[in-house]
Amino acid sequence: MASCNNGLGSILEKNFPLKKDRFFAVFDGMGGGEYGEIASYMGAKATEEYLNAEEADDIAGKKGYLEKMCTHVNDRIFKETLRLDAEMMGATLAGLYFTGNQVWTVNVGDSRCFLLRDGKLRQISEDQTDEAYMKENGIQGRKPYLTQYMGMNPEEVRVLPYMDCLQTKRGDRFLICSDGVSDMVPVDFLETMMQQTQSTAKCVDAILTAALDAGGKDNITAIVLEINR
Repeated sequence: MASCNNGLGSILEKNFPLKKDRFFAVFDGMGGGEYGEIASYMGAKATEEYLNAEEADDIAGKKGYLEKMCTHVNDRIFKETLRLDAEMMGATLAGLYFTGNQVWTVNVGDSRCFLLRDGKLRQISEDQTDEAYMKENGIQGRKPYLTQYMGMNPEEVRVLPYMDCLQTKRGDRFLICSDGVSDMVPVDFLETMMQQTQSTAKCVDAILTAALDAGGKDNITAIVLEINR
């Protein structure tokens, strides 16, 4: 089961059979205002086009399949940046690709994926930022800069998504969210909401409300998924 907010004041909730591969993702636009919105839309659209047009051969080939997807999406957003003559435009990606009894984490940038299993919440994505550099050099007072995002110039930088694969278990709960959630809501609160809220829709509502109450300084997007099989 998955729940998300569609930006129209309502939360969507739906059951998805996992007899075929499924991909759930959050794209968080960069570049401010209209450009960020365009980049996130282009990212979602290009991903849909790729998944509908390309098929993965087998589980062993899923990593290459998803890496190719990220390259395709990056190039589409970059071409749109050139077409619009935008100085800066891009999007982060955090996604979960379900195939059989496995799930692949795919992320580019600092939007995050979490897994709640056996009552413990842990991040299963990896932030692609210069946070380690900041700590090594004692830099404070700013948010870590992205080292990867969708929409980079492919002639200058290769998109390198963080990827990992794990086995799913009945009762697993996953959270995919933009940094507008993870920057505003403490992990311990997210863990409590993921543990105690029975429906995925109510869980999303509680998380979004908490992010707004904390200031809502950035785009706030969340998807909660639960394995019921």
